[in-house]
Amino acid sequence: MKFEPFRLERYFAEYEFAVSKQLSCSDCETLSLNRILNLLDNEEKAAFMNMNLGYTESNGSRALREEIAVLYNGFSADEIFVAAPEECIYLTLHSLLEKGDRVMFLNPIYQSFEAISESLGCEIIKWNLENKDEEWFLDIDFLEKEVKKGIRALFINFPHNPTGFIPSLDNYKKIIEIARENDIFIFSDEMYWLLEHNYREPLPACCTLYENSVSLFGLSKSFGLPGLRIGWIAVKNKELYRKIAQMKDYTTICNSAPSEEVARIALRHRGYLITRSSDIVRSNLDYAAVVFEDIEDIVQWNEPSGGSVAFPCFKKNISASDAAEKLIKDEDLLMLPGRLFDFDDRYFRIGLGRNDFSDSLYTFKKFAEKNYRG
Repeated sequence: MKFEPFRLERYFAEYEFAVSKQLSCSDCETLSLNRILNLLDNEEKAAFMNMNLGYTESNGSRALREEIAVLYNGFSADEIFVAAPEECIYLTLHSLLEKGDRVMFLNPIYQSFEAISESLGCEIIKWNLENKDEEWFLDIDFLEKEVKKGIRALFINFPHNPTGFIPSLDNYKKIIEIARENDIFIFSDEMYWLLEHNYREPLPACCTLYENSVSLFGLSKSFGLPGLRIGWIAVKNKELYRKIAQMKDYTTICNSAPSEEVARIALRHRGYLITRSSDIVRSNLDYAAVVFEDIEDIVQWNEPSGGSVAFPCFKKNISASDAAEKLIKDEDLLMLPGRLFDFDDRYFRIGLGRNDFSDSLYTFKKFAEKNYRG
């Protein structure tokens, strides 16, 4: 089993820690361990400091899984499986797919979904997001036509990375209805859940609407805690759950005990953490709207509906890859070109969740005016 190099992660590996300014990080502003522990009273803090650093339950501690289950109406701790988010993807796809399966992906998509499926011998169908009049659009008719040819699994991602697209609730339910009528499994990547903009209600987790699905979530994006490496899937299918548990014996075996405990603390204080992230993103969105209006002759601003990323594009025949290289060299600034998402290279991803976003975007604005105006 061989994988193509992970374009996005290899790009980050080369440049993320080599530059001083970031414009493309997908997570929200992170917190220190001390700040998280200060949410506890003295007795709780003492219990954390006296934690035993032994093995944990392979599927996640029961206390953590019980805290997670609260997020999903009708779910118990025994239907939650805890692992690093990427590990959740790897374990689920290896437990679900077989050679020859036809699988459909919302495109662009996180590369591991496609790469793992291809390594397993699956046939790939891409369901492309389209940009019409500076708004993202998903063709439901395309899905209805393709399912007639037979599809084993559908992979969706809302709020979407990198575009920030969220379908209407009616269209979301239509997607699930089509899947149910055709016995299609849904893997719903919900890593940017609870970061919806303009005070719109979050879409319900797919797993709460459709029994033949899993929902992926974790603490990396909305909670601003990527360093914990804690994510999870919510899954009703007991046989799939069993297979995933068996697969984990060949990967990490169990999670980090301190990470699980900090994750449990974070979930207990989720209101505070989500509000904090949302406030940062909304403030940065307001600033982005002003900046991109100033350079609207150069860049098309595609405002996201949710999440902590957006996917604007150059209006002129400008390569985002070339621009990214110049930004690294001339401005010490990292930006992600669309080719890393196997998409039109005029597009580029920006991250909206960091406190230094305005400084980084201002640097980009001056760069664009200098290099691409006139």
